[in-house]
Amino acid sequence: MIALADCQHLARQLDEHPVAAAQLGFADRILLTKADTVDDARREAVIARVRRINSRAELYQVEHGICPAALWLDLHAFTLSDDLSVSRGLHIVTAHAAATPRFQPFRAVPAPATAVDDAIQAHLLEGGELDLQRIGAFMERCVERHGNDMLRYKGVLAIADQPRRLVVQGIHRVVGFDYGSPWPPGEPRRSQLVIIGRHLPIATLRAEFNAAHGNECAALTVAMSADAEAQDDAR
Repeated sequence: MIALADCQHLARQLDEHPVAAAQLGFADRILLTKADTVDDARREAVIARVRRINSRAELYQVEHGICPAALWLDLHAFTLSDDLSVSRGLHIVTAHAAATPRFQPFRAVPAPATAVDDAIQAHLLEGGELDLQRIGAFMERCVERHGNDMLRYKGVLAIADQPRRLVVQGIHRVVGFDYGSPWPPGEPRRSQLVIIGRHLPIATLRAEFNAAHGNECAALTVAMSADAEAQDDAR
Protein backbone atom coordinates (compact mmCIF):
# COMPACT_ATOMS: atom_id res chain seq x y z
CA MET A 1 0.00 0.00 0.00
CA ILE A 2 1.18 3.53 -0.83
CA ALA A 3 0.13 6.57 1.20
CA LEU A 4 0.55 10.25 0.35
CA ALA A 5 1.47 12.65 3.14
CA ASP A 6 0.97 16.34 2.38
CA CYS A 7 3.73 18.22 4.21
CA GLN A 8 1.65 21.39 4.32
CA HIS A 9 -1.49 19.87 5.83
CA LEU A 10 -0.52 16.56 7.44
CA ALA A 11 -0.48 17.76 11.06
CA ARG A 12 -4.03 19.13 10.83
CA GLN A 13 -5.29 16.06 8.97
CA LEU A 14 -3.90 13.73 11.64
CA ASP A 15 -5.41 15.87 14.41
CA GLU A 16 -8.85 15.99 12.80
CA HIS A 17 -9.10 12.59 11.06
CA PRO A 18 -7.92 9.48 12.96
CA VAL A 19 -8.34 7.41 9.79
CA ALA A 20 -5.36 9.31 8.32
CA ALA A 21 -3.09 7.77 10.95
CA ALA A 22 -4.47 4.32 10.16
CA GLN A 23 -3.69 4.83 6.48
CA LEU A 24 -0.09 5.73 7.32
CA GLY A 25 0.12 2.71 9.61
CA PHE A 26 -0.96 0.39 6.78
CA ALA A 27 1.46 1.79 4.23
CA ASP A 28 4.47 -0.03 2.80
CA ARG A 29 5.68 3.18 1.12
CA ILE A 30 4.88 6.78 2.04
CA LEU A 31 5.36 9.69 -0.37
CA LEU A 32 5.89 13.08 1.28
CA THR A 33 4.36 15.54 -1.16
CA LYS A 34 4.92 19.34 -1.23
CA ALA A 35 8.18 18.74 0.64
CA ASP A 36 9.77 21.67 -1.20
CA THR A 37 7.05 24.11 -0.09
CA VAL A 38 7.75 24.00 3.66
CA ASP A 39 10.80 24.99 5.70
CA ASP A 40 13.24 22.47 7.17
CA ALA A 41 11.79 22.55 10.69
CA ARG A 42 8.26 21.86 9.50
CA ARG A 43 9.43 19.12 7.14
CA GLU A 44 11.42 17.42 9.92
CA ALA A 45 8.39 17.60 12.21
CA VAL A 46 6.27 15.88 9.54
CA ILE A 47 8.90 13.16 9.04
CA ALA A 48 9.16 12.58 12.80
CA ARG A 49 5.40 12.23 13.17
CA VAL A 50 5.13 9.86 10.23
CA ARG A 51 7.97 7.77 11.66
CA ARG A 52 6.26 7.53 15.04
CA ILE A 53 3.22 6.04 13.33
CA ASN A 54 5.05 3.74 10.91
CA SER A 55 8.79 3.20 11.23
CA ARG A 56 8.92 0.30 8.74
CA ALA A 57 7.55 1.97 5.62
CA GLU A 58 9.88 3.33 2.95
CA LEU A 59 9.64 7.12 3.07
CA TYR A 60 10.15 9.17 -0.09
CA GLN A 61 10.41 12.95 -0.03
CA VAL A 62 8.93 14.19 -3.31
CA GLU A 63 10.07 17.60 -4.50
CA HIS A 64 8.57 19.70 -7.29
CA GLY A 65 5.96 17.03 -8.00
CA ILE A 66 8.58 14.55 -9.28
CA CYS A 67 7.27 11.01 -8.75
CA PRO A 68 8.81 8.35 -11.02
CA ALA A 69 6.64 5.37 -11.88
CA ALA A 70 9.04 3.10 -10.02
CA LEU A 71 7.87 4.65 -6.74
CA TRP A 72 4.28 3.48 -7.11
CA LEU A 73 4.65 0.28 -9.14
CA ASP A 74 6.00 -3.19 -8.36
CA LEU A 75 6.26 -2.92 -4.57
CA HIS A 76 6.12 -6.69 -3.80
CA ALA A 77 4.73 -5.47 -0.49
CA PHE A 78 3.26 -8.76 0.70
CA THR A 79 6.12 -10.96 -0.46
CA LEU A 80 7.33 -12.93 2.53
CA SER A 81 11.00 -12.22 3.25
CA ASP A 82 13.22 -12.32 6.31
CA ASP A 83 14.03 -8.60 6.11
CA LEU A 84 12.87 -7.15 9.40
CA SER A 85 14.50 -3.74 9.18
CA VAL A 86 12.46 -1.66 11.59
CA SER A 87 13.37 1.61 9.90
CA ARG A 88 13.78 1.90 6.14
CA GLY A 89 15.15 5.46 6.02
CA LEU A 90 14.31 8.45 3.88
CA HIS A 91 14.68 8.64 0.09
CA ILE A 92 14.82 12.11 -1.43
CA VAL A 93 13.60 12.45 -5.01
CA THR A 94 14.64 15.70 -6.70
CA ALA A 95 14.08 17.13 -10.15
CA HIS A 96 17.73 16.47 -11.02
CA ALA A 97 17.93 12.95 -9.61
CA ALA A 98 14.53 11.37 -10.14
CA ALA A 99 15.96 8.08 -11.35
CA THR A 100 18.47 7.66 -8.52
CA PRO A 101 16.99 9.04 -5.31
CA ARG A 102 19.33 9.87 -2.45
CA PHE A 103 18.99 7.90 0.77
CA GLN A 104 19.19 9.31 4.29
CA PRO A 105 19.11 6.62 7.02
CA PHE A 106 17.25 6.89 10.30
CA ARG A 107 18.48 5.32 13.52
CA ALA A 108 18.48 1.57 13.12
CA VAL A 109 17.05 0.47 16.48
CA PRO A 110 13.74 1.98 17.64
CA ALA A 111 12.30 1.91 21.13
CA PRO A 112 10.41 -1.34 21.86
CA ALA A 113 7.10 0.58 21.88
CA THR A 114 6.56 3.91 20.15
CA ALA A 115 3.53 5.86 21.29
CA VAL A 116 1.56 7.96 18.83
CA ASP A 117 -0.98 10.60 19.73
CA ASP A 118 -3.30 9.03 17.12
CA ALA A 119 -3.83 5.87 19.26
CA ILE A 120 -1.53 3.77 17.06
CA GLN A 121 1.54 2.12 18.54
CA ALA A 122 4.42 0.11 17.13
CA HIS A 123 5.46 -2.75 19.42
CA LEU A 124 8.55 -4.95 19.21
CA LEU A 125 8.43 -8.41 20.82
CA GLU A 126 11.80 -10.16 21.12
CA GLY A 127 13.07 -13.49 22.36
CA GLY A 128 15.11 -16.57 21.58
CA GLU A 129 14.16 -19.92 20.07
CA LEU A 130 10.42 -20.64 20.05
CA ASP A 131 8.38 -23.80 20.13
CA LEU A 132 6.53 -24.13 16.81
CA GLN A 133 3.22 -25.26 18.31
CA ARG A 134 3.26 -22.60 21.00
CA ILE A 135 4.04 -19.70 18.67
CA GLY A 136 1.44 -20.96 16.21
CA ALA A 137 -1.18 -20.98 18.95
CA PHE A 138 -0.06 -17.50 20.03
CA MET A 139 -0.47 -16.08 16.52
CA GLU A 140 -3.87 -17.76 16.15
CA ARG A 141 -5.07 -16.17 19.40
CA CYS A 142 -3.71 -12.77 18.37
CA VAL A 143 -5.55 -12.80 15.08
CA GLU A 144 -8.76 -14.13 16.63
CA ARG A 145 -8.86 -11.65 19.51
CA HIS A 146 -7.13 -8.57 18.14
CA GLY A 147 -7.12 -8.91 14.34
CA ASN A 148 -9.27 -5.83 13.83
CA ASP A 149 -6.77 -3.68 15.74
CA MET A 150 -3.56 -5.19 14.33
CA LEU A 151 -2.90 -2.94 11.34
CA ARG A 152 0.38 -4.54 10.23
CA TYR A 153 2.67 -7.16 11.72
CA LYS A 154 5.78 -8.98 10.63
CA GLY A 155 8.17 -11.32 12.35
CA VAL A 156 11.34 -13.29 11.79
CA LEU A 157 11.27 -16.18 14.25
CA ALA A 158 13.82 -18.75 15.39
CA ILE A 159 12.12 -22.13 15.74
CA ALA A 160 13.69 -24.84 17.88
CA ASP A 161 15.36 -27.60 15.81
CA GLN A 162 14.65 -25.69 12.56
CA PRO A 163 17.71 -24.40 10.61
CA ARG A 164 15.74 -21.77 8.68
CA ARG A 165 14.04 -18.55 9.79
CA LEU A 166 10.25 -18.64 10.03
CA VAL A 167 8.78 -15.49 8.46
CA VAL A 168 5.31 -14.28 9.43
CA GLN A 169 3.56 -11.26 7.94
CA GLY A 170 -0.01 -10.06 8.11
CA ILE A 171 -2.59 -7.31 7.85
CA HIS A 172 -5.51 -7.55 10.28
CA ARG A 173 -6.81 -11.14 9.92
CA VAL A 174 -4.86 -11.97 6.74
CA VAL A 175 -1.60 -13.67 7.71
CA GLY A 176 1.07 -15.67 5.90
CA PHE A 177 3.87 -17.96 7.12
CA ASP A 178 6.88 -19.38 5.28
CA TYR A 179 10.42 -20.52 5.99
CA GLY A 180 13.08 -18.11 4.76
CA SER A 181 16.86 -18.29 4.58
CA PRO A 182 18.94 -20.46 6.94
CA TRP A 183 20.47 -18.97 10.07
CA PRO A 184 24.15 -18.25 9.36
CA PRO A 185 26.64 -20.12 11.54
CA GLY A 186 27.46 -18.13 14.64
CA GLU A 187 24.54 -15.69 14.30
CA PRO A 188 22.33 -15.48 17.41
CA ARG A 189 18.99 -17.19 16.82
CA ARG A 190 16.75 -14.33 17.90
CA SER A 191 13.02 -14.02 17.33
CA GLN A 192 11.49 -10.60 16.60
CA LEU A 193 7.87 -9.68 15.96
CA VAL A 194 6.81 -6.12 15.09
CA ILE A 195 3.13 -5.24 15.54
CA ILE A 196 1.63 -1.90 14.48
CA GLY A 197 -1.81 -1.56 16.04
CA ARG A 198 -4.14 0.34 18.31
CA HIS A 199 -5.43 -0.35 21.82
CA LEU A 200 -3.56 -3.67 22.07
CA PRO A 201 -3.05 -5.34 25.49
CA ILE A 202 0.69 -5.36 24.95
CA ALA A 203 1.61 -6.62 28.44
CA THR A 204 -0.55 -9.69 27.86
CA LEU A 205 0.78 -10.23 24.34
CA ARG A 206 4.36 -9.91 25.53
CA ALA A 207 3.82 -12.49 28.29
CA GLU A 208 2.12 -14.90 25.89
CA PHE A 209 4.90 -14.43 23.35
CA ASN A 210 7.44 -15.22 26.06
CA ALA A 211 5.47 -18.35 26.95
CA ALA A 212 6.13 -19.70 23.45
CA HIS A 213 9.78 -20.29 24.32
CA GLY A 214 9.19 -23.73 25.82
CA ASN A 215 8.27 -25.68 28.90
CA GLU A 216 11.11 -24.36 31.03
CA CYS A 217 9.51 -20.93 31.30
CA ALA A 218 5.85 -21.97 31.23
CA ALA A 219 5.16 -21.51 34.94
CA LEU A 220 6.78 -18.08 35.01
CA THR A 221 5.04 -16.81 31.89
CA VAL A 222 1.60 -18.09 32.98
CA ALA A 223 1.99 -15.99 36.12
CA MET A 224 3.22 -13.06 34.03
CA SER A 225 0.25 -13.41 31.72
CA ALA A 226 -2.20 -13.37 34.63
CA ASP A 227 -0.59 -10.21 36.02
CA ALA A 228 -0.56 -8.64 32.55
CA GLU A 229 -4.26 -9.42 32.05
CA ALA A 230 -5.02 -7.66 35.34
CA GLN A 231 -2.96 -4.64 34.26
CA ASP A 232 -4.68 -4.47 30.87
CA ASP A 233 -8.14 -4.80 32.46
CA ALA A 234 -7.26 -2.02 34.90
CA ARG A 235 -6.58 0.29 31.96
